[in-house]
Amino acid sequence: MKSYSFFLSLVFLLVLMGCSFTETLVLQEDGSGRMSILLDVSESMSFGGDLPKEENNQELDTIISFKELFNEKRDSIALLSKEEQERLQKLENFNLRILMSFEKQQFLYDVFVDFKKVSEANNLFQGLEQSGALSSSSTTQKEEIIKVAFSFENNIFKRDAYIVDPTLHQIKLDSLKEMEMMLGEMMYALKYTFPRPIKTCSQQTAIFSLDRKTLHYKTAFLEYMKNPDLLNIEVSLEE
Repeated sequence: MKSYSFFLSLVFLLVLMGCSFTETLVLQEDGSGRMSILLDVSESMSFGGDLPKEENNQELDTIISFKELFNEKRDSIALLSKEEQERLQKLENFNLRILMSFEKQQFLYDVFVDFKKVSEANNLFQGLEQSGALSSSSTTQKEEIIKVAFSFENNIFKRDAYIVDPTLHQIKLDSLKEMEMMLGEMMYALKYTFPRPIKTCSQQTAIFSLDRKTLHYKTAFLEYMKNPDLLNIEVSLEE
């Protein structure tokens, strides 16, 4: 675990230098499956020359559980409010994969969860943020600004993103104004695979695989931050 803090801290510095988010879903017939958010900052590996030589040569490909992370920080977590501890407890089934190779110019940061029902993935983006927060010695609570709720009922899948606190949301947007040029090329993509062909999709410009079981849809990350509804989606499957 000793090397993780370096990588977990570095990723959030590199995120502004060029990256992309990919939210991936693989849904099974019984409603179980896997959801993940992949943060690809491989384009930023060119900045590795500025790092200390011993860090520049490190290679890492590992999967760790949030339970392990929380156990490592248990003393700090014990100082948090009961509400915050309960919020972290909801993330215990999440996992984190870090793939970092300077030789291959790869830097992937993936938070994923295997679920029995897709609503168990509702806190996935919070998990991406929290895994980085736990690399810091700070125990300051991170306010949730945007949440995403997933559901799959009666043959219909829904992704519904919404703003939790409009005031905090506006403060966040104001803080991003100076970085709009750097964030302008960042994209947020959805890649969803279903057990049966897609009958209808609310996003008319989504791209489908030949068997219509997988859809691809993306938008600019900054625009998504401004208006979370841009990635709301409703899919109905063939019987």
